[in-house]
This record gives sequence, C-alpha cells and structure tokens, in this order.
Amino acid sequence: MSFAVYDRKYVATYKEIVLAFIVFSIILIVLYPKELLQNQILSEESNYDLSMLYLKNLLKNDPKNEFLMYTLAEQSLRSGKKDLSFRLLGLLLKSKDEDMRIKSYLLSYELAKEDYYYLKNKEKTIEANEKYKELQVFFKEIISQDFYNQNNVTKLYAEAVFLKDTKNSYKIIKQILSSDTSDVKLLEDAYYLSRKLNKFNDSIEFLDRLLKTDKENITQWNEAKYYLITNYYSPNKAKKILKLYAENSLFWRKKLVAFYVYNKEYILASKSSMKLFQQVKSKEEKITLWKNAINYLNYGKHIAMAINLGYKYENYFYKNKSVRMYLLKLYIAAGDLNKATNLSKKILKDKTND
Repeated sequence: MSFAVYDRKYVATYKEIVLAFIVFSIILIVLYPKELLQNQILSEESNYDLSMLYLKNLLKNDPKNEFLMYTLAEQSLRSGKKDLSFRLLGLLLKSKDEDMRIKSYLLSYELAKEDYYYLKNKEKTIEANEKYKELQVFFKEIISQDFYNQNNVTKLYAEAVFLKDTKNSYKIIKQILSSDTSDVKLLEDAYYLSRKLNKFNDSIEFLDRLLKTDKENITQWNEAKYYLITNYYSPNKAKKILKLYAENSLFWRKKLVAFYVYNKEYILASKSSMKLFQQVKSKEEKITLWKNAINYLNYGKHIAMAINLGYKYENYFYKNKSVRMYLLKLYIAAGDLNKATNLSKKILKDKTND
C-alpha cells in the first residue's frame, strides 16, 4: 500500500502579509545603506505605486526620516502624484540639513515650473499667474541661499530672465562674466541690466569690454559711453574723463568739443576744435573745423579772438571762394573795416589779373 503525499497550500491572511511587509521594510532600512536603498527604489521603472507603498510603510516606522521623504517625493512625481510630492517637499524646505534643503528647493522649482506650463497651455491665466509668482519666490530663495554652484549658473541665468528677475539676473551674469568671457551677448545683457539698476560705474566697465570685443559696433558703444559720462557724472568729472579720452581719439575729441559747447565753454570749444583741425587731413574738414572754432568764439562774444583766428588762416584758405565771403562777413559784422577793406582789395586785384 502506498501512501499518497499531498502538499498543503498555506494561504496567509491580510494582516500577516502587512506585518511581514513592515518587518521586511524595517530590516531593509536598517541593513541597507541609504544610497543603495534610494537607487533600488528609483531604478524601478514598471511599478511606481508599489515603490510608493513601500516607502510610505517605511515612513510610518520612521516618520522623521528626510531621506525617505525626499525619495517618496521623487517617486510620487514620477508616478504623476504631484500633490503628494509638493506636500512632502514643503516639509523638507525647512530641513536643518542644507543638502536636503537645496535638493528640495530645486525639485520644488522644477515641479512648479511644470505646473506653470501646464496651466498656461490650458489657458488658465489666473492660476498660471499665481504659479508664476510661486516660481519667483522659489527662485529668489535659491539665489539668496546660494543653492547653486558655478557649473549651473548659465542655466540659472536663463531662469532669471524667464522670471523677469532683474536683480538676480544681474547678480548671476556678473558671476558668469567674472571669468572674463568675451561673449558679446552676455556683455550686452550685463550693460543693459546695470543701466536698469543704475549701476553706472559697472555700465562703463561693461562698455569698455564691449569696445574691446564687439568691433562691429564700436561707434554704438562709444555713443552709449558718452551718454553715460555726460548724464550721470558731475560736469567736472565728465570733463576730466572726456579730456583723457580725447588725447588719443578723434571720436572723443569731437565729443569733448560738443561737451564744451553744451556747457557754453566757448573758448575751450574753439581750442579743442582747432586741435581737431591739426589732426585731420582733408581740406574740407579743416575748413569746417576752423569755421566752427570761429563761430564758437562768436557765440561767446569773444569777437576779437574770432577775428584773430579768422585772419590767421586768411591766406591759407584764400583760394576758396566760400571762405573769402565768410571772412568778409566776419570782418564787417565785427566792425573791423580795415581787414574787410584789405581783403576786398585783394579779391578785386585777383579778379583784375584774371
């Protein structure tokens, strides 16, 4: 007689399954290093809900475990449960562990940005605007607490621009440019941001760097620099700066003349115009600068000086008919009839000889 042997199938109760799961969870968290535990959970690609259940049970036994909370926040985000992720991150934002706070702020920002675009695409304008304000708050905290490093400042600058955060855009771009970059676009942005924030000394510095880097737009940046110097510095300081620049530049010599005229320093304007006269080669340019120098003296009612300057170059420009007529009018208007008569006789004599 043979005996048939049957395997008895044991069916565990629900309570036993839960108890076993909890015990296993406790053993696992005690025995496994945090990094290994996190990697195992986050590497799960097929069943996020199971991972979340596992993490929730672990948290029941260790409710203050921030590592588990952050891991659950990440897993919740991957499974589409953003509300849970937000709640967990909200707790972690107050963590005493700086690394945890940094990770939580950065993840919160990314999560809020996703929501912002979702609401914007759904044309929920009011809600999108509120989420945008929330993003600005997160971002300001990230910057103020220095929750970033030099490796991601370029991305951070893009976020600052996206959030229209002028102050922090400027703070970040200065960090980027501290490495002496020659990126024209960044230098241009830095210049306009500094202007907006009334940091005019910085504006001058960025313009100088643009003048060295952006050779195609030198005139534009020189004009911008002149505007800053004459509008945001005292007249005396502006004069010193312009005189220094004018020593080696025709552009700045012309601007110095304009500055003198604007400030009604006509004798200085005339002298500076005659310095330009010595530097240019074209006869037409010389005539224009010489006439301007005389006119400036007339504006200041320095008539005798104007007559002397005109007479000094009478023979030099004599063959130019327009110059002869200009000098005649100058002498007559000044009441110097001797010079007017002599010039007239010279002109008549030349016509007779012709």
